[in-house]
Amino acid sequence: MTTSDLTKSIWLWLLSEGGKWTAAGVAEALGKSVDEVFEVISRLEVRGMVKKGKAENHRRLVYWVDGTCAIPQGMAVAEVQA
Repeated sequence: MTTSDLTKSIWLWLLSEGGKWTAAGVAEALGKSVDEVFEVISRLEVRGMVKKGKAENHRRLVYWVDGTCAIPQGMAVAEVQA
């Protein structure tokens, strides 16, 4: 899986699952390493494609996609609406 494919997979997974997720939670769900997922999510957050915050009552960082997030370059509307 290329970085571009992983970026799309992570972004679409966050969008479809909803809620707020730790990098470890995303990694487990996608069968990827936490380091690999954290690296991609960090880039997505810097580019405004995911939101980042702290979980309630925890110190862990969580990530999510909402209506204000940008769509990763190269994705088609059909992928987002699927």
